[in-house]
Amino acid sequence: LNASQNTTHSISAYRISTMPTLAEIIVLGIMPFLYGAATRLPFIYFVIHLNGHFELSWGYIGLCVAAYQGSRVITSALAVYYPRVSHFMGTAIGLAGYTLVFFSNKDLLAPFVAGTAIVGFSETMSSMQKYAKHMYKSTPDPKRGRLMLKYQYASVMIGVVFAFSVGGFVYQYHKINGVALFGIIIESLSMLALLVNFYLIKG
Repeated sequence: LNASQNTTHSISAYRISTMPTLAEIIVLGIMPFLYGAATRLPFIYFVIHLNGHFELSWGYIGLCVAAYQGSRVITSALAVYYPRVSHFMGTAIGLAGYTLVFFSNKDLLAPFVAGTAIVGFSETMSSMQKYAKHMYKSTPDPKRGRLMLKYQYASVMIGVVFAFSVGGFVYQYHKINGVALFGIIIESLSMLALLVNFYLIKG
């Protein structure tokens, strides 16, 4: 009977220990999902609007997209040494970018390109990967850490699908204002999740 009770207790303890914590839910689920949505949303409207509304040539459009991608590279590079600073800075700048697009004159090219380009600073995946690796570096099962990174990447892909599917409808019915507002909401939620994560790490 004692052996049976001990076995039952061990199974219950295992189930409790494998239940995801709030920090895991944020690092593996919420933040990657929001990141995937925030960074892929511009792919819906950037090129279409530059060509359809501003009637730019494809050469200039290519340079605008390159500016967006360049912003992503800067944040990723900074995350190698300063993941938290890079994450906070990238999210804040991305929020500022969507805000600039939302409030600027929709017939002016410069604020539209500048705002969308700096949204690329929201490239915070490297920081989130560092959080996850640190979270599981002491786990006795190394396979668990690798599995969690796969879950994290899956959350990113779900966010990408969400941005592409919902963003297309938003742009069709509400144009740039709608997409920019959508981006502001996503980035604001990203900032909230990031601050909660920082608090949990500190605690």
